[in-house]
Amino acid sequence: MSRILGIGAALTLLIVARAAAEPLYHQDFQSGAAPEWAASGDGDVRLSTYAGNVTLKVAGHARSRTVIATAGRRAVVLRFAIAASGLAGDDACYAEASADGGATWLTALAVRKGQDDGVTLIGGAFSDPSFDDRPKVILRFRADLSRPDAACWGDNVDVDAAALAPMRGAALTVANLAGPAPLAGLTPMAGFLPGPAAGTAAAPLSGRLSLRPGARPDGVAVVRDAHPVDGPDPRLQWPDLAVDLVSDGDRVIPVQRGPIPSSNPEWNWVIEPGRMWTDPVDGGAVRLLLPVALEERNANCLHTGRLLVLIGSAGAVSRAAVQFDAETCAYHQFDAWSLVPAAFTPAAVATADAVIARDRAERAGRPPLRPLAALAADHPGADPVALMRAAGPSAVFGLFDGEHHYASGCPTRVGEDPFCAERPLPSYSTAKSLVAAQALFRLQALRPGVIDDKVADHVDACAARGGWGEARLIDLLDMASGHFVSSVDEADEDSPATVPFFRSTTKAEKLAFACDMPRKARPGKVWVYHTFDTFLLGAAMTDVLRKAGLGQDLYADLIGPVWAATGQSPDLDDTRRTQDAAAQPFTGWGLVFHRDDVLRAARFMAGDAVVGGKPYLDRGLLDEALQRTGPGGGFEAISPLLRYRHGLWARDVAPMVGCKRPVWTPYMSGYGGISIVMFPNGVIFYAFNDENHFDWGAAIPVVDHIRKLCP
Repeated sequence: MSRILGIGAALTLLIVARAAAEPLYHQDFQSGAAPEWAASGDGDVRLSTYAGNVTLKVAGHARSRTVIATAGRRAVVLRFAIAASGLAGDDACYAEASADGGATWLTALAVRKGQDDGVTLIGGAFSDPSFDDRPKVILRFRADLSRPDAACWGDNVDVDAAALAPMRGAALTVANLAGPAPLAGLTPMAGFLPGPAAGTAAAPLSGRLSLRPGARPDGVAVVRDAHPVDGPDPRLQWPDLAVDLVSDGDRVIPVQRGPIPSSNPEWNWVIEPGRMWTDPVDGGAVRLLLPVALEERNANCLHTGRLLVLIGSAGAVSRAAVQFDAETCAYHQFDAWSLVPAAFTPAAVATADAVIARDRAERAGRPPLRPLAALAADHPGADPVALMRAAGPSAVFGLFDGEHHYASGCPTRVGEDPFCAERPLPSYSTAKSLVAAQALFRLQALRPGVIDDKVADHVDACAARGGWGEARLIDLLDMASGHFVSSVDEADEDSPATVPFFRSTTKAEKLAFACDMPRKARPGKVWVYHTFDTFLLGAAMTDVLRKAGLGQDLYADLIGPVWAATGQSPDLDDTRRTQDAAAQPFTGWGLVFHRDDVLRAARFMAGDAVVGGKPYLDRGLLDEALQRTGPGGGFEAISPLLRYRHGLWARDVAPMVGCKRPVWTPYMSGYGGISIVMFPNGVIFYAFNDENHFDWGAAIPVVDHIRKLCP
């Protein structure tokens, strides 16, 4: 459940993983020849070798380009890497692409002063719908350098894509929804939305909507599958659904929020607020549209889409058109569509008034929302396109400047998602910061000294295993328990031997795995990234909580008050848990956010962390985690420019903006490409992609432009 920004490895760095199922093009120049790359412009272009690695050197104002075809392909992702040296002022090295013969160029990657140590390859991934299904896409490296000794080195060019999916290209009609025929393909976004003749429903909606999906959907088009299944695929069976709904004007609000438990071995549903309307062609029925998602059981991937159903008088209902066409999931991506048997039972919902009141309050508490394009108008000179590069391909991202929330749209493979504000987003390892860290900080405030409690005193499985007598709770939060198999970066976390930990469903199974880690070093001395350390910490904190009479449930009693104080959405009312009587909360992954939830959580942690007018978290631990006390403190993690301390990452952003002293910036990171960055000047940047793109460095000059980062 890891992944951090990787910077600083000489000629070995790639911040993005090459995991796509269908590669279209690859060039790493290692053969010593690249005849398809043509040079032009004013400057030097040649192949160059350093420490056994061959790159394409581009200097001066030169360019080098090649042409590929993406005909018959979609979801095209471009990956490049660039090293640079000698950059001055506004100099830059670019990787660019054009889908219109060179008339328009999109910047996929830009490397600037502060990233130009001459050896570090900065990697980036980029996508744009204009690259899909094109007879010709031009790729190029371009240098824009002012000094004769400056140079750019391009490397590791990869293009991945998926096959085109069948498209219906039409709206969903009464005949589609009521007739017997299956759906023949994906429906474009406009086919789900109200038309020009849409009207207001005559009466409020209240009752229970139920779905009974068949053995498999009408159609599936795989974009990426890192773990294909031999034989019948159990992932094609969707769970049954029963959700209570109430309306507030044309807004329809589900009563059950967050992942809805099911007996399905693969999935749970997540249902978000939608809307209802009428259309004259529907014979008086109400059209109900709800954003929906499938979340993996025991994991955190979210596959998002929507559900459309017609509800007539006395609860008569059509089949529901259900479609998934976007996700936040690095290893499994697909489109799926189906007409599903549905039922609607009109009934009063006892909690309707409370549900509506909370929904209104949560929306009213959101900071003013501005389109991303408004950033340049509000902060002249700020580059919103740079934020897009920082966020990664097909990302949901945004920036909060202290007053306004500048937000991207929510892309899908059939158009922009109209329910972007409530699109469910996974936490993955950002939960290590927001659940594990905040819970321990709260316990320390309630019972000073608890961070030095021994793990073996609170987890019987570790006491029985032996070797845990010195490991403290704070060591688990710092991922420095001294228990590991290998200290090589990610070796333990990514090992096949770790799979049983993630697949296990009970607290006992997970603790047995974590406690069985051999002791290799004194606690507090060696940093090794382990999600199972964070789960172990959660179990230990649960024991502390109960023995001290401070509560029974780690999540509800320690984290719940934070969410209530910050006005979070109901999606955060609970987290993933073990599927046994213990129901142990996952402290290392498992939350579901909306984009405003992300801002609220980051603002709470980076601010005063006050609940009920009083400090809620131990200030000493919080200030250390946020690099306010002892800047640069914590464990060096991967690179001299990175630290890990008390459940949070930090990056020295000074080289990117020319500060004379380090500027340590705390951030949270999650698997697949999740970054939540709390800049010390009060700006917050967040991004959710699923292309393993973690380098938010392109956002640093933008943030510095808004408010200077140098102390």
